[in-house]
Amino acid sequence: MPLLTKGFILFKIQSLSTYGHSQLKTGHPVRSAIHKQLNGRLVLRWVTTWESLLLY
Repeated sequence: MPLLTKGFILFKIQSLSTYGHSQLKTGHPVRSAIHKQLNGRLVLRWVTTWESLLLY
């Protein structure tokens, strides 16, 4: 896979997996279990993405 493609994929993945607190307008408290599950999934996705990129 060319370096440029990896950079583009990495950029796309990072832009999809990042979030801002201003975007979490669900009406739940910031420390609620719903936000903890959402944040946990985002962190897990970010870590597994980085691990898979290291395998190439």
